[in-house]
Amino acid sequence: MKHPCGYSLFLVAIAATSSFAHSAPSSFVPTGVSSLSCDNVDTPAKEAKLIAQMKGIVQRVSKHELRLHMDDTSVVLKDKPPYDEAGGDVHTYCGTAVGFALVSGATSESSSGTLYELSSGKTQPGGFAVAFSPDRRLYLARSQDDGMDGELWDIYSIDGKQVWKGESILIGADDQVAIDLDAPHWISPTQLEASAECDHDITGKATLTLQGDHGVWQFPRGCKKPK
Repeated sequence: MKHPCGYSLFLVAIAATSSFAHSAPSSFVPTGVSSLSCDNVDTPAKEAKLIAQMKGIVQRVSKHELRLHMDDTSVVLKDKPPYDEAGGDVHTYCGTAVGFALVSGATSESSSGTLYELSSGKTQPGGFAVAFSPDRRLYLARSQDDGMDGELWDIYSIDGKQVWKGESILIGADDQVAIDLDAPHWISPTQLEASAECDHDITGKATLTLQGDHGVWQFPRGCKKPK
């Protein structure tokens, strides 16, 4: 799946309630959402609606300036000309989930991301889309390099330590596409499920089970084994 533009993302940690939690501004109100995608925020009006829910924590100061207010300081994100994905850097606030706010910056290089902790200013990896595990201890970050047909999938602990990495397009022993994965989502605290399409029109569900510091895929019957 090819995305129309790249993203340089900022995920801003606002609050959490588990042992992995971080403090947050008193004005923050959790949304109950567990995943975010900047693909869903494609107009200024949609962004404005999301910003209004943040009660001043996120501000659109001008067309080309976005501000994130932390407890002790603020982050200013200024767009860089040319103001399009062909070479500039354009930031868009994409919503809040599980105490994290997602901000995309469209560039021509990649759909990558940064997790930015609102209370302390700490940064850690993110993606153009994120999904948090049911127990909020892990998150999946989806990113994409410019010119790449598939996506990069990375799983991190909530404090930004990489647990697993992989790709959405898996190559077989014959150097041809063996399995094309899409729409990943959590089905348990340690399992991801994705739709899978294989050779010979085989389709179904693939499951990734995390086991310590690695993951094991289970693919639909009849799919070629990837490298």
